[in-house]
Amino acid sequence: MLINPLKAGTGGADRAHIEAVIYEASKGTRFFEEQKRRHARTADRIARLKAHAARVTRSDLAEAEQTIAHRRAAIEAAVLSDVDADGRPRVMVHCDLDAFYASVHEVDEPQWRTVPMAVGGTGGDGVLTTANYVARRFGIRSAMPTWIARKLCPQLAVLDLDFAKYRVAAAKVRTVFSRYDPRFRSASLDEASLDLTPYLAEHPELTPAQAVEAMRAAIHAETGLTASAGIAANTMLAKIASDANKPNGQLLVPFDRLGILAFVGALPVRKFPGIGAVTDHVLDAFGVLTGADIAAQMPFLWTILTPALRDYLLCVSMGVPSGAALPPAPPGASSTPGGDAATRRSGISSERTFKSTASLAFLQAMLRDQCATLADDLRRSRVFARTLTFKIKKESFAVLTRSRSTNGYVRTAGELYRHVEPMLLAVVREHRPPTQWRLLGVRASGLVGENADGMTAGVRVGVRVGGNDGGNDRDDATRDGRRSDAVRRRGGHP
Repeated sequence: MLINPLKAGTGGADRAHIEAVIYEASKGTRFFEEQKRRHARTADRIARLKAHAARVTRSDLAEAEQTIAHRRAAIEAAVLSDVDADGRPRVMVHCDLDAFYASVHEVDEPQWRTVPMAVGGTGGDGVLTTANYVARRFGIRSAMPTWIARKLCPQLAVLDLDFAKYRVAAAKVRTVFSRYDPRFRSASLDEASLDLTPYLAEHPELTPAQAVEAMRAAIHAETGLTASAGIAANTMLAKIASDANKPNGQLLVPFDRLGILAFVGALPVRKFPGIGAVTDHVLDAFGVLTGADIAAQMPFLWTILTPALRDYLLCVSMGVPSGAALPPAPPGASSTPGGDAATRRSGISSERTFKSTASLAFLQAMLRDQCATLADDLRRSRVFARTLTFKIKKESFAVLTRSRSTNGYVRTAGELYRHVEPMLLAVVREHRPPTQWRLLGVRASGLVGENADGMTAGVRVGVRVGGNDGGNDRDDATRDGRRSDAVRRRGGHP
């Protein structure tokens, strides 16, 4: 119920014991009540889908099969055209630093390597950011409340976050990445996606596996940190593969279509990026447990699921990212690696959970940090954003969002903060007496790729907030914890 058995490092944990401990420890808490509401909503959703499924006819299935056949043909054509200028298939790599925050502390203080240790909320209502692999054997993982983690492992050591230290370590790792792909994309401090195709063309003596092995060895030699990696024909497969041999390992997914289909067919559905607990439960209710099950039942799923979710499932069951063969990026966007491919993403996000607080100064500092992280992600993805969404979660788990469409495209930390801070101030003003908050995040969407000069084509960039800037604020209603993780927004599909 509350533990993901597929999380790296938790495979040997006793899942039944962990869930029993969590259940008993959390009964009567806000956390427990929110989980009950979430499960009730999921059960209701499954019941409605089953009622819909009972009305599906053979004609509906035949029509779905025809639509799927056309969609598959378009996806296959897009896959075949995804090659470099010399006709070689691209070699994509996803590299993920193992238990990054915890590992940085272990490098500086080796005594933590042999004891269960986590990093994050040290207070009674704090939330863990990560845990080392010793702690994960007890079922402890990121985003777990500290008090629950200590029920699972009373001897757990919990260290305070030290972002200055993490940024120094991340900068050293990124220096290594830049040797292999100067345009690598980094969604966070501890991971990056690289296109090794040009590097391998310059080093024909190396296989993709050898090049990645050398990169991981360089990271360890220069930082003391270990990294795991996936090598594949696209970033989605590479990301999935990077989790397969953690810690300190790598996996190469075959580049031929049969090899790719065999790889994704064997995957549990929870392994696909963006599929969380709710969608996992929904698919399980219809006997869909693996990628092969998705492919086999696609006509049926096509008739009962939302267009976004069914198209996502079709894409991933074929081993390609969601959105393959969709219309190209808007006119004026570049065709460079950071252009069309990047702008197909619906958005880029950064968010963080923290100990509940009502301090406006703390929230503003956290917002600046998230804007800085998001700005770095936008720059490395070589895109600008038109729409910004502010997200904040109450101590009661209710989630509020605000959105602003700017009058131009933005991506620097200062620009992002100037647009988003008014949303934070408005939410805080509307919730008096002071409300306790536990999560804050920013999402950039309406993306457009940059040109060779680093600017967008034919649009205004960096319009400041102040007076009437032409921006359009929209207050999305409080969702009272009803956010479905059918497919998480970070992946760009509802």
